[in-house]
Amino acid sequence: MTDESADTLVAPPDPTRATRRRGARSRPGARRLLRAIAVAGAVILAITGRVVVGSAMELERGDEAMDRGDPEGARMHWRRAASWYASGNPYCARALDRLERMGEEAAEAGAIDEAVLAWRALRSAIVGARGLTTPHAGRLARADRRIATLMLQQERAPMDADKSDSELREAYARLLADPPGPGLAGALLALIGFAVWVGAAFRMSQRAFDDDDRFDRRAGLLHLGVVLLGLVLFATGLSIA
Repeated sequence: MTDESADTLVAPPDPTRATRRRGARSRPGARRLLRAIAVAGAVILAITGRVVVGSAMELERGDEAMDRGDPEGARMHWRRAASWYASGNPYCARALDRLERMGEEAAEAGAIDEAVLAWRALRSAIVGARGLTTPHAGRLARADRRIATLMLQQERAPMDADKSDSELREAYARLLADPPGPGLAGALLALIGFAVWVGAAFRMSQRAFDDDDRFDRRAGLLHLGVVLLGLVLFATGLSIA
């Protein structure tokens, strides 16, 4: 009589099977990382796209206003286009070029007040786009010099009647050299709001999906609420900065 149990062989453990199981367990973490990178990329792309599109639209409106013979409207729209600053944004640089050319042409024509307004619009756009660094710092310094020089050709205030040109130029240069910065409270609120909504979006990409990429409604809505709160804080901070 044959003992069938004795003939049953126990297969040795397959090392590749354990490796496959470990790989399967690691995939959810990899997917979450890729999802987080995708969310961060989408946020950066959306912000950059909004800046570039806004700048292009304002530049076009300024060109149309200039074609209609409305230099005031052109100056306003070009200043807005230049204020939509993002690194590498070509429309911002083109708007600054137009404002600079407007200022130089007005000065050559003897329209000193118009020249000052154009240079001030250029300066305002650059100062308004400052952050940790000052974009177009060279243009800003040139604008300060041109404004100080052109203001000497304008009608003087009675209190400046006894001052020399060099004294007035130095006084104007001092006033222009230290433009007011954003309010500290508003800047901090904007930074906190930015950190909150970006952090919440990142956490949502990690926590609101299970290992099978199914959306967890409760966790997702909770994180989405925090994202919206961060956006509100960010917008409020910018408005009061």
